[in-house]
Amino acid sequence: WRILDHGGNAVDAGVAAGICVGVLQSDMVSGGGVAPIVVRLAGTRRVKTVAGLGGWPRAASVQRFRERCGGEIPPGLLRTVVPAAPDAWITALRRFGTRSFEDVTRDAIALALPGKILGREDCAGLCAVCGRARNAEPHTHDESAADPRWGALAGLRDRL
Repeated sequence: WRILDHGGNAVDAGVAAGICVGVLQSDMVSGGGVAPIVVRLAGTRRVKTVAGLGGWPRAASVQRFRERCGGEIPPGLLRTVVPAAPDAWITALRRFGTRSFEDVTRDAIALALPGKILGREDCAGLCAVCGRARNAEPHTHDESAADPRWGALAGLRDRL
């Protein structure tokens, strides 16, 4: 209700709710997922949509899957689409909302603090190179080289 109490509209509140659900039920909902959005414009019979569906990464191609995966779509990270929810939320706010992305995420961030481990403490996570579960599927390639695209997020935790 805080979004509405502070002058936000239904789109602002809906985006905030989607983000909060991702924090509170992250085992079922993820910001890395999809978020199709349907908006009925007040005072009209017009309906607008934001697709909210992720596309394949630019590097994903039939040729690449043939060369690297024996023609199969592999399990894990390599089979995922580009996360669509953040783009859908930002697009909806820009087109139909009254609040900034920062405004609507503030409560979700507060709900997430202090951080809690949601999985097993001994979970080694997913391999950043091949996407396989490190605990279940041991493998031997080098994982030490960090993907430079993650560099922009390096200091995010310190700024929150």
